[in-house]
Amino acid sequence: MSGSVLNTYFKHALVKAGFPNCLNIEYSLSYCQGDGVAFYGRLNTETLINLFNKLNPQKRTQKMFSNLLNHIESWEPHYGVDFEIIRNSFGYRYSHCNTMELSVRTADDLAFFYDRDARKEWYFPTSKVEKYKALWDGFIQDLGQYIKDTSCALESNGYQIIEASPYQTETIFKFNTENYLIELKRKSSEFYSESVDWLCGDVCDFEAMIEEILQGKLCYADFVATVTDKESGIQLGSDEITGVSYSPTDHSLSGYRQELISNAIASARSNAARFAYLHA
Repeated sequence: MSGSVLNTYFKHALVKAGFPNCLNIEYSLSYCQGDGVAFYGRLNTETLINLFNKLNPQKRTQKMFSNLLNHIESWEPHYGVDFEIIRNSFGYRYSHCNTMELSVRTADDLAFFYDRDARKEWYFPTSKVEKYKALWDGFIQDLGQYIKDTSCALESNGYQIIEASPYQTETIFKFNTENYLIELKRKSSEFYSESVDWLCGDVCDFEAMIEEILQGKLCYADFVATVTDKESGIQLGSDEITGVSYSPTDHSLSGYRQELISNAIASARSNAARFAYLHA
């Protein structure tokens, strides 16, 4: 997995929702008008059956659609069924649930339903043709809505992942001595833009990590500890670490809190001694 955290999550989530892993994913999550997640591409026969089954749990209806799809495909030799999620006119500027459209022919436009020769090979009585046309058109309508709902869910979860890191720098520890100010600050981390391989390595379960983030059990941030001379305002020492994952209830910050402060103090002592020597 070499993609970014967000892009990899969107791919995993789309596959879990029944879509293929080859869709083109576009997104912008900057809290601006027109932001969101969109995905485009063709849907093959296997994907269509998978999606129909997700939307229609009844086994009998699933079998009806599978048979109908196979027969329709056999009567569309030149054009195929061609289910495709395409970009509408808004999609050239924005990426969200309303920039996608499902391009597909309705029952009345399919040779299987209007061709006279095809009628001779209908596997159902003529009296039931409207039922099968409604099955086809109903799936188109349901799938179009499912695509939009999936987009909205990806957008919501995408923002949750981003918000697992603080929006602004905040001081989470402050200690004053007679001459020095010791601070530990938590800063925003764009961990979601990093590659999954860099963030997780070989030991991280990516899907479990994302689930913990979405449940509010895991946060990411950069941390910096500083020691400042109060009289001069000179920063004498510091230590910093980026991309730290930690539980919001873990005040030790996965053990890095004490280490950062200790390293900053050690750095300050070394620099203070050097400063005193140079100005003796």
